[in-house]
Parts: sequence; C-alpha cells; structure tokens
Amino acid sequence: MVGVPAEFLPMMRQDPSWDGMAEYAHTYAYDGEILSGLQDGRPLPADRWSIDAPIAVAVGGNGEAFIREGAHALAAILPDVTVLTLPDQDHSAFWTVPEPVAEQVRAFLRG
Repeated sequence: MVGVPAEFLPMMRQDPSWDGMAEYAHTYAYDGEILSGLQDGRPLPADRWSIDAPIAVAVGGNGEAFIREGAHALAAILPDVTVLTLPDQDHSAFWTVPEPVAEQVRAFLRG
C-alpha cells in the first residue's frame, strides 16, 4: 500500500477485507488516475457525470467528514439521486454490518 505508514500494515492485514482488496491492488493506480482532480476540495465538475438512471449514494453517518462531504457533493450534481445514510456506521459498513446496508439498497431498488 503506497503511502500507508508501515506500522498500519499489520492492523490492515487483520481486516477481513484485506485478501479481497490485495487481490485487486494492481488496479488501484487506475483509481488514482480516474479520480485525479476530484479529491482536492474543489467543486466536482458537473459536466463529467452523465447517467440516465436513479442513483444511490451510500455514506456512513459516523464516517470521516471528508467522506460524508464527498458523498453529498457527488449527490448534489447527479440528476436523480438518493443519499442512503447508514446511522452509527463509517465507510466500512458494507463489511461490518452487511444486512442493514443490504436492506437500504433493497428499499432503494423497490422505490
């Protein structure tokens, strides 16, 4: 993991998601390229997003402020968006409490 302090790695390796994330590590450089200019605190470019379908943006109510702010910034420029807030959770809720996450997604899909 580039840029992660070495002392964090043993703890990260104990996370149940580590093996799955490590499997895709070779693709993370592309994430950085795609997200370039989108995580620097400036407004998101509205012309970069075009989708003709309802969108759900999920965010943990206890997640870091920059993640919550980013989710709401994205939601603000999408045409048909629902923000799903997962109370008392952070950005890892889909690993730690998958059933409440799944229920919110099911409710969104049911309309």
